[in-house]
Amino acid sequence: MISQINNEERDYKLEAYDYLLDPSLIASKPSAIRHESRLMIVRNSVLEEDCLTNKFTKNLLDEFREGDLVVVNNTKVMKARLKVELENKTLVELLVLERSHECVWLCLAKPAKKLKINRKLKLKSLSAQDINLIVDGVDEETGGRFIKFPENITGLNEMNDLLDKYGEETADEVSDLLSQRHDIRPREEEKAAEVEFEEQVPIAVGATAGGGGP
Repeated sequence: MISQINNEERDYKLEAYDYLLDPSLIASKPSAIRHESRLMIVRNSVLEEDCLTNKFTKNLLDEFREGDLVVVNNTKVMKARLKVELENKTLVELLVLERSHECVWLCLAKPAKKLKINRKLKLKSLSAQDINLIVDGVDEETGGRFIKFPENITGLNEMNDLLDKYGEETADEVSDLLSQRHDIRPREEEKAAEVEFEEQVPIAVGATAGGGGP
């Protein structure tokens, strides 16, 4: 039986979860034949000794029993990474986390030390007009910056529209941005996942992107 761990005993620091993983085992692209993607089956560890099983997505029907409920995780990847320009033309990267208040949003920055309070930023795009931003404050908990966007960017829909025009959808630098944070709590980690949950539903089953996996 899996023992319960008190909140006081949990280690939330990123370095506690560092480990070596063979790059060949990391699924970086979807499988050409989607139902050939690897699938991890997690069973009740209290009732069954072999609680983890590796199969393929095409084997999913074998796991269903009469009366089972299938829950679909309907998600959308957000282009939450922005590149902004300082007055001296230096580029700084922002990762949008969440709205703080009005049109001010909490963002991680790289390098964050260049973003002093009241510093002006310019957000550019080849297909849209430049947007002026301002550093509104510093979040002591995450080391992030409160960035003031245009007055109309006060909700997730408006931010999504902005990110579609100005944002980038790469994950390589996201881990670097996250590594700058200290003593990360699970709630904060979820904010930086670049995922917008269109429907708040639990995840029942998930398949890895390709042939790699546990």
